[in-house]
Amino acid sequence: MKKLIIEKIDGITYSLKDKDNNIYELYFEFYDIENNVKEGDIIYLDEYLLNENMLLAFGNLNSKYGREIKNDDKDVIVIESNNNKIFLKRLYG
Repeated sequence: MKKLIIEKIDGITYSLKDKDNNIYELYFEFYDIENNVKEGDIIYLDEYLLNENMLLAFGNLNSKYGREIKNDDKDVIVIESNNNKIFLKRLYG
């Protein structure tokens, strides 16, 4: 998983920066999480998601709207905020 810092949030547009100072713009919506994702949080995701040019929706691992999760699933992300980790899976409509 690639570690990225959330540099800026503008609506659903998230500007993310990696350790080499590369900037990525992705479109996210988050569901079923207690705290809002904020600037300065860290997001871990599979690199294949960096090439997705569409809205990426993520929610609780128990959500019925995503696939069943496997050990090596590329559609799982981790949000790290205030030393807490939130595991989310990609949701499909």
